[in-house]
Amino acid sequence: MDFSLLLWLLLPVAALSGWLLAQRHYTKKQSVREYLPYPDYLQGLSYLFDEQHDKAIEVFIRLLEVNNDTVETHLALGVLFRRRGEIDRATRIHQNLMERNNLHPSQHALAMLELAHDYFSAGLLDRAEALFWKLVKNQQYRTIAYRQLLQIYQQEQDWQQAIDTAKAFSRDETIKLDAVIAQYYCELAQQAYQKQAQETALSHIQQALDRDKQCVRASLLEGRIYLEMRQFPAAISALQQVEQQNPRFLSEILQPLQQCFREIEKTEQFIQYLQAILERYAGTDTLHLLAQITLCREGKQATLELIHQHINTTPSLQGVADLIQFALPDAKGHLHDGLLLLQKITHILLEKRPLYHCRECGFSSKTLYWYCPSCQQWNSIYPIQDAEYLYKH
Repeated sequence: MDFSLLLWLLLPVAALSGWLLAQRHYTKKQSVREYLPYPDYLQGLSYLFDEQHDKAIEVFIRLLEVNNDTVETHLALGVLFRRRGEIDRATRIHQNLMERNNLHPSQHALAMLELAHDYFSAGLLDRAEALFWKLVKNQQYRTIAYRQLLQIYQQEQDWQQAIDTAKAFSRDETIKLDAVIAQYYCELAQQAYQKQAQETALSHIQQALDRDKQCVRASLLEGRIYLEMRQFPAAISALQQVEQQNPRFLSEILQPLQQCFREIEKTEQFIQYLQAILERYAGTDTLHLLAQITLCREGKQATLELIHQHINTTPSLQGVADLIQFALPDAKGHLHDGLLLLQKITHILLEKRPLYHCRECGFSSKTLYWYCPSCQQWNSIYPIQDAEYLYKH
């Protein structure tokens, strides 16, 4: 909205305010001339016509007497300023309201809420935090306050405080936040892991799984830690939990599982596992890995038969690319040229395709995020299904 338009929209408000103030100071017996607006109002109009917008808005704000009839106008004006990015003006309006002693408690609480939002928008997180904790005691704004506090602690990466707040939120509002709390524990585990404090990380992972047994992230991180500690059976056990938690994430465990089974010299067992999950879920990445192993062990013909068998019932771009790759060396003439062109096209498509998407907002990327950077939701990003992951029901 253009700033001049905003000021013109405020004119009726200012005019009405001036009229109301005049009504309070003059009786009905006085002449029409005595109803003329206050000099400050005329001065404000003068500033407006001279395009001195800052001075004009200051005058109009002063003319809005703070009482129970005009609080909503002040609040609306403050919110408008904040949405325009004019945080200082919004803060000044809401602070002015907070200083008034004649406000109804509900109005005072609403002014406090808007001021807390101002501080949050300005990056003054400590001030915002203090006000939101006060609002936690207000039944009407408790849920909003808790959610904003969680936003603050997430932004500050104060995961322990986020955990404590989420637990309090769950107790007060009987809202299930176990999955979110599990993610907070995973953040603590990730921090410990990066500091080479594996035991501490594993402790946090267990806390995450205690909160949410379906936490895929916890199992993946646990498997990675045990793998680096060369505790391969423990790593295998952790990684294979993903199938029960959410089979859409099976693609995330294939490479570390292959390494684990190779280290304990049980490749056959790994192949059997791949065959079993391929039969159950028809995952493209599973087929791709199994095809590579089959090529090394049984040769090209067996690999082609394997790929053809599965993409015939479960088409996928990666499957077509694999089929072309294995068929290309034996092709001749125009068939070779055609396959070469198809290989180039499929490679381009595979390079451009995103690997993950958010089921809440549609955000897509090649990186797995546990917290969507677009809609700011936990546990909303999954490996892309569509033609790449088709599951049997």
